[in-house]
Amino acid sequence: MAHYTRPNLSRTARDRTTSFVKMLATLAETFVFIYIGVSLFLEDQAWDRGLTWAFLVCWWCVGVGNNDDSVVVVVLVVGDNDDG
Repeated sequence: MAHYTRPNLSRTARDRTTSFVKMLATLAETFVFIYIGVSLFLEDQAWDRGLTWAFLVCWWCVGVGNNDDSVVVVVLVVGDNDDG
């Protein structure tokens, strides 16, 4: 759409539109991060050992096994949940 509308706008209209869209994007991003941060601390936290191990294995594979000729296979084993 920008290919059709930008040439028809004046320079000030283009600048104001660009600034307005950037402001909306920043506000939306801020809202998402605040929402995630608040929900992180308001809910009861429970650590899932399987998910933690899967994260650590993936983190190690990306950092250590980052060769072009390496093939990484990650197997997730879902065990019993301690929640009861």
